[in-house]
Amino acid sequence: MNFLSSRFPRIYTVLNQMKVGSIRLVKDAKLRYTLKLEKGKMYTPTQLVTHKEFGADVRKCLPVFVIFWIPVIGMWISLPMVLLFPHQTLSRQFWTDKQRTLALNRVLEHRAKLFPSLSLNVMNAIEHSQADSKLSQLSCDILEKIGQGDLLKEEESHILRRIFVEAKTLHPKALTSNHLKDLSFSTSSYDLRNHAIYIANVDRSLRHFGIDAEDMYTTDIIAHQRGCWLDSTDQKRSLTYIQQWLDFSKGFKSKEAELGYLLHLPLFMRNNTSTETK
Repeated sequence: MNFLSSRFPRIYTVLNQMKVGSIRLVKDAKLRYTLKLEKGKMYTPTQLVTHKEFGADVRKCLPVFVIFWIPVIGMWISLPMVLLFPHQTLSRQFWTDKQRTLALNRVLEHRAKLFPSLSLNVMNAIEHSQADSKLSQLSCDILEKIGQGDLLKEEESHILRRIFVEAKTLHPKALTSNHLKDLSFSTSSYDLRNHAIYIANVDRSLRHFGIDAEDMYTTDIIAHQRGCWLDSTDQKRSLTYIQQWLDFSKGFKSKEAELGYLLHLPLFMRNNTSTETK
């Protein structure tokens, strides 16, 4: 290994990365397949994230693993793939901190392009609702200010939460097909609602166990799923954003209103984290 690290440092780094990633993948596999979620029981954020994401992780890295074990030539085919296309061929368990930041921020770049259209869909849904006219106007004014670059403030989050309670047109089951598409998670209202339930469950777990109870490998995924731009050199950013998210999302009594609000909160908090590291 000393010879390999001195003569071929890039290959040595990738092989070491594969070793660390394999250990993480096996650990996540044990967690995923020994965990049976029961209603009413509290689970850690890591358990919930792994339970949801592990299937996609395996599907992503399986082709490279299969190629790697082809006799004689497998290693020489898979190594260049991993070297040149780590984001496309490896799951999150194998990424370095920098690779994880780049890959997840790239997803947010795509979602950010949909925000102007999503804002219009939200305003249209408010317009066609039975909500109080003054509350509707205040909500649309806040959305316009956010579109111009303003941060979401706590008092504004209370107004937006109220509109999601009053405007049934913003509940997951009532969203139009264009609205669903702009949310970018799924075009199925059923899948979208399940995603919102997952986010709400992780939020409750974070409030119970604390936002700093997980390692950054998990914390970055949690922050990313809520719309936070990541910075591999500033790990406090993810924790600060998650705490803001929890402050803005607490206190719902209506489940449908809560789920609808959580799906749109990344839109409302779009300016609450710097995107200079994109």
